[in-house]
Amino acid sequence: MKLAYRSNQKGFTLIELLVVIAIIAILASMMLPALGAAREAGRSAACINNLKQFGIALTIYADDSDGKYPSPTGWLVAGGSRDITTGTMYKYLQTKKIYLCPTDAIKKERTSRENNRWNDFSYSINYNTSCVGDGQCFKATFERPSETFTFMEEDNSSPLNDGYVVPNGLDILSYRHKDRGNVLMGDGHVETMSADQYERVMTDVNNIFWKPMGATWED
Repeated sequence: MKLAYRSNQKGFTLIELLVVIAIIAILASMMLPALGAAREAGRSAACINNLKQFGIALTIYADDSDGKYPSPTGWLVAGGSRDITTGTMYKYLQTKKIYLCPTDAIKKERTSRENNRWNDFSYSINYNTSCVGDGQCFKATFERPSETFTFMEEDNSSPLNDGYVVPNGLDILSYRHKDRGNVLMGDGHVETMSADQYERVMTDVNNIFWKPMGATWED
């Protein structure tokens, strides 16, 4: 004769399951912003590293070019093309990935199908520290290199997003990283600037931020 086995264990009720699901949803909603901020911090760090690689490449370029920096257009591409592998800086950087800020790359992927904008680069050179044609170039020397920039993140919406920036009020720093933008200085370190900081020097043509005081012109 078999004895009937009766379990005393009870399963979750529907209400209990709904409570557990609600708690998980609340925890997830609390964690997602923190995870998003952590991801953006990583992308910002990668962007800073990209700019530091540009700084190293500029130094090597200058060593190979009698102390001069590349032209404001030729550094990026040659002959009016959109192929950055033809630019004079590419052989020192060796990869297209460095030309793009990771945060900017995400935005460009989302918008590239919607317009015909050039989406291969995020950084632009300071026109005043590079060759400007007719054989005249600033030598790659700075009076106060920690105060003059060489490259910065340029905003995609800038009317003149052409690979170089001048203090005309149209070339705008991009504030991709928690409302701040990354800027490579002449001594190779990277600073982050807010809109207020950049707007104070945006059109100041004689500010050392733009113009390396003490630099000489050559024929």
